[in-house]
Amino acid sequence: MNASRTPSASRLVPLVLLTACLPAAADPPVGFIWHYPFVDVGTDLVADSGVAMMMARAPWAVIEPEEGRFEFDALERQLSVAREGGFVLALILECNPFCAPPWLRERVAEAGEITRGTGGHPSGIPSTRSPVFLDAQERLLQALAEFLARADPQHTIAWYVPGIEWWFPPEYRYAEAEVAEFRQWLTTRYGSPEALAAAWGTEPTELSLVQPPFIDGVDLWNADGMERRAYVLSRPFAGSGLVAAARDWHRYWSELAASEVDALARRTARVDPSRPRVSFLTLTWAHLAEWDYAQWSAVDPALTARTANHVDIIGMQLPVAGGDTQRITGGLDLARKYGKPLWVLDLLDFADGVKAGPMTMERATHAAVQHGASGLVYCCWNGAEDFNFHPDWPLDEIRGMITSGQRALELVDGLRPAPRAAIVDPFLPATPGVGPATRASAPNRVDSFIGWYRLLEYGSHTVDVVTLDEVADGGLDAERYDWVLLPDCAAIGRQALEGLRRYAEEDGTLISGGRFAVSDDAGRHTPPTARSIGGMVSLPDYGRRAARRTWRRGDAGDTPPMTMWDPPSIGVVEQALRRLERALANAGLEPPLSVIGAPPEVRGVRLEGPSGPAAYLVNHGDQSAQGGKLILREGPARSYEAYADLIPVSVSWRRRGGAIEFDLPAFRTSFILRPTP
Repeated sequence: MNASRTPSASRLVPLVLLTACLPAAADPPVGFIWHYPFVDVGTDLVADSGVAMMMARAPWAVIEPEEGRFEFDALERQLSVAREGGFVLALILECNPFCAPPWLRERVAEAGEITRGTGGHPSGIPSTRSPVFLDAQERLLQALAEFLARADPQHTIAWYVPGIEWWFPPEYRYAEAEVAEFRQWLTTRYGSPEALAAAWGTEPTELSLVQPPFIDGVDLWNADGMERRAYVLSRPFAGSGLVAAARDWHRYWSELAASEVDALARRTARVDPSRPRVSFLTLTWAHLAEWDYAQWSAVDPALTARTANHVDIIGMQLPVAGGDTQRITGGLDLARKYGKPLWVLDLLDFADGVKAGPMTMERATHAAVQHGASGLVYCCWNGAEDFNFHPDWPLDEIRGMITSGQRALELVDGLRPAPRAAIVDPFLPATPGVGPATRASAPNRVDSFIGWYRLLEYGSHTVDVVTLDEVADGGLDAERYDWVLLPDCAAIGRQALEGLRRYAEEDGTLISGGRFAVSDDAGRHTPPTARSIGGMVSLPDYGRRAARRTWRRGDAGDTPPMTMWDPPSIGVVEQALRRLERALANAGLEPPLSVIGAPPEVRGVRLEGPSGPAAYLVNHGDQSAQGGKLILREGPARSYEAYADLIPVSVSWRRRGGAIEFDLPAFRTSFILRPTP
């Protein structure tokens, strides 16, 4: 999100670790966003920090300052420093539309291929469908590949990162090419003008003449995201089905965004298939707490992980906020189900910057590895206000953070999170208000989702996060998930409702923790008989109680204001988990991992590997964790190794039936239990 980066559907698949996507380097990929040579601060100390890799930049305007004139001096300097320091590079190819250099923007505008906002005004950004832009992009990629074939046969540049700052806001969405493609999308979805008119509440119109809803973001970054005042109609909508139209427009752009991420990776692979490709999915964290931002960007991490076949590693911008790691853990829980390695990018506290301090970053590091990250890229070495680890941190603290991340990744090598449950992320786009004074209407409550996810973390329930679109496409399988929690889901599309019903009919346990299926995702009322699902358990909305008061903070750097919430009271946590555990017991379910008697800030995740189940505990409290027990069920291994704060320790244990009970040692931040190799 830093301005300094620019020079001015199928069912869920089994989880498989794609180790072939990693380079031969032995050290886990842990490093920083690196603005060198555009920012040359502390460059001689990078190698001393212990990094195995750095994520360097290749800005289009630097490589091709004039059309057809390619300059690779910056790349040569990056390669020289990396080789001398003994680390490898992931190279950000800043060549998606947002990164087009000035000369190309002029050419695209002259060709009439620029994006436009709702009022028809040009944005200055090339259309995703611009032939002029795509031809220039192809030439750039080819020139870069030819240069690296000569200058880097040893693959110091170990990965490509095709594209950065992926977002598709309302002011970019109204170019004629994308609007025409949207009409084709509607044709595929509805099949006839009559079917579309019925959904949108309009008079039947030839599909080639249909206009999308003209939705503007107004003062988005200062808006109260809980109330959704950020979206308004800039032109009247001639129908009663605005909810359906807004949903279709957002869904089209989410699919287009995912296809664009994949398309740039495909073009990169075509000119150089020798280097794996890592995505840089911006604003992915918004799906966990800032739904208005997610609607603005149209970047859906689950959809991208599912459909971007030319992306080898899913890299996601997942920050801390005010010390809270929920966006990191939830983002990984959302994307990991498609089997690709996951990197956490821009690993930093977006609310406090580097002033958050080493303990916050240590917890964030462990939380990321605990939930399945295989690469960690902190933001940044130097080059962004409030976000400079160097020189704001002493070198020994930087080195400690890097080596802790590397060691944690080494200890869980071959292990992966093993969820037997899921929570539904009920995000749907808000329906815009009809004028500046009218609030947009959010169908489902984000605070319910925030709170329920947090409660599951407090209970050490290992879960996947599943979207409503995934549910609609058959993403809930009773063989995979013993139970599924639904936070506030007042609006659920009819296909998603059928997906939930099929899951229940397969003997999966559904637990509703809020409103359920009052309407569909087009705003049409769902009769009680149609929303009824046999055997579904209903609980009070403890999620909203757990989230309590919510507000926005934007104290550091140039990142958007982040949603904050008060910690839940111990009483709410205990009551909610007691009711949840009772519901699971009534269904004959026992959690495969339990943490008993430890401080409430200790959160556990069950892992699994070839030798059996494992566990990873992270202490989010300010005091060391003292005492408690860890119970592993479902086929425990014959013997285990234990590590407290990454140091080997001995622990007492005993078998009880088919489970093993371990006495937890004292630990400050992390406890890892893994089967003996």
